[in-house]
Amino acid sequence: MPLFDVDDLYLKRFLRASLLWSQLPVDHPSIHPFLGVHARPSGTPSIVMPWLQRDTIMQFLRTVDPGSHRRRLLFEVAEGVAYLHENGFIHGDICGSNVLIDDDMHTRLAGFALLDVESTNMFDKAEITVITQAREVTESDGDIRWMAPERFSGAPSRTFATDVFSFGRLCLEVITMKIPYFHLEQPRVMIEIVEGTPPPRPSAHDGQETLIPDEWWILMLRCWETDPSASPTMKDIAGTLKGDSFKVEL
Repeated sequence: MPLFDVDDLYLKRFLRASLLWSQLPVDHPSIHPFLGVHARPSGTPSIVMPWLQRDTIMQFLRTVDPGSHRRRLLFEVAEGVAYLHENGFIHGDICGSNVLIDDDMHTRLAGFALLDVESTNMFDKAEITVITQAREVTESDGDIRWMAPERFSGAPSRTFATDVFSFGRLCLEVITMKIPYFHLEQPRVMIEIVEGTPPPRPSAHDGQETLIPDEWWILMLRCWETDPSASPTMKDIAGTLKGDSFKVEL
């Protein structure tokens, strides 16, 4: 009898995610910690992590005055992603549903199913096999509304730059309280992304309730550079968000 009653594809994804997540540095408050793995004979294995009652950033913002929290929460996310990058990790799937809120109303980055590494030097040969084989089956995973166009071009699937791109989409999502390209169906969204067309900026003429300040819109456009080498680093972004122009609540 097999140890797990799951298919090979699921097991590859699970082993890769649990291996990489277990290696994340745990000394940053914005990184949701890995506690272990729960496995039952002939059952589906699962990753164990702390329970957070407040759920995701988007659900949290719908229960409070969002204007008094948006800037702070996005800054915390930027610092968390910058910390991942400084330690050689790529989140791979930054979006509102993968940012959790803890009991003290601070962010916790989660959703590490597509976590990746810039280098596999810290792993042994068997671990590298798990990482690289499962990487192939997760190449197209994630929600396209937050994906960078290079994810569709055959280039390396997930990089520091694709995280930056997705962070820009998260900023749009958090400020507008709507998913990117909310007005388009999924097939058209892919076309817009591949062509390098950003989501439209909300306008008072469109009857939008939430407008985006110039400094935030400029930051988003920098994140969405069509040339990934021209985009800022997450460390740059976190530093920018400390500036005086970003201290006004949204």
